[in-house]
Amino acid sequence: MAEEFIYELKGIRKRYVTGNTYVRVLTGKDDAGIDFKLKKGEFAVVTGSSGSGKSTLLNILGLLDTPTFGRMFFKGVQIHSRESGALVSKEASAEDRAELRNSDIGFVFQQHHLLPDFTVLENVSQPAKLHRPGRGFRVASETLCIVALLSSVAFAATALSVRNYYLADGNRVPSGIANLLNVVGIGGAGLFATIFLLLLAYSLYFTLLRRKENIAAGSSVKKRALELLDIVGLKERAHHFPNQLSGGERQRCAIARALMNSPEVLLCDEPAGNLDHENGIKIIDELSRLGRELNKTVVLVTHEKTLIERLESIHPTPVRKWYIESGDLQPT
Repeated sequence: MAEEFIYELKGIRKRYVTGNTYVRVLTGKDDAGIDFKLKKGEFAVVTGSSGSGKSTLLNILGLLDTPTFGRMFFKGVQIHSRESGALVSKEASAEDRAELRNSDIGFVFQQHHLLPDFTVLENVSQPAKLHRPGRGFRVASETLCIVALLSSVAFAATALSVRNYYLADGNRVPSGIANLLNVVGIGGAGLFATIFLLLLAYSLYFTLLRRKENIAAGSSVKKRALELLDIVGLKERAHHFPNQLSGGERQRCAIARALMNSPEVLLCDEPAGNLDHENGIKIIDELSRLGRELNKTVVLVTHEKTLIERLESIHPTPVRKWYIESGDLQPT
């Protein structure tokens, strides 16, 4: 598939099973599935009545849900390939989808979902704390280091203990054990002690290095979060808590959080749904500006016609509009 497309969906259908009943959510015309293409930097709006399948489509685009049938590509990578509910060719694993979701997709929901006990700065920083490249390798290295360290301590303690027992009363030691001690003896105990000290030194060095890396990473995350808060006009609110913000400010904070890992795509599900008209217009203006200035691909789900009209009047490039009804998605 052409890599110029951020999204390319072909014949996507989604149904849920409730007891013995199939609930068809995304079907397409004549049950042929839906097709959807979007290029980098485009702004798309999906409208439709409640229960038409808008949120299901957004969940599939966000790699939060899987289609029952059809093929889906994200940035040229095949994510889903299913026919009759069965896998027909290689698709991305759950781990791959989770990594893509965390690094390349930002979400803005109708509810801001800010953590009430965290400051604005801490809320915006959260995605970066989950996105740690190589984290699995570092965890494995630390685990092996600890196991080796404990093993060395055990061997060294055992060797020293048996040696002391032998020196205290050599006649009581069976000949087989005595021969083993002749091999291990003081040299063996010294060897284990040396290994222990080397691993201890490595462990201390690794701990200090990790601490230094964490401090540097924390500084970088804080800098990035403050930059984003400045972009959305909330830098002066960085150390406030969510309950000290207005509804519009909370949603702008959620937008900044969605941008924390520099995603390719912003998926926005009724981001102005809980706001009054004035603040809703401000959020649409903000999304348009960020999409343009940061070259983000934006998919906006809304049913507010006035917001769509506002977006079309200010966005510098044509807005791609889609309408979904009874599981069928069509361009408008």
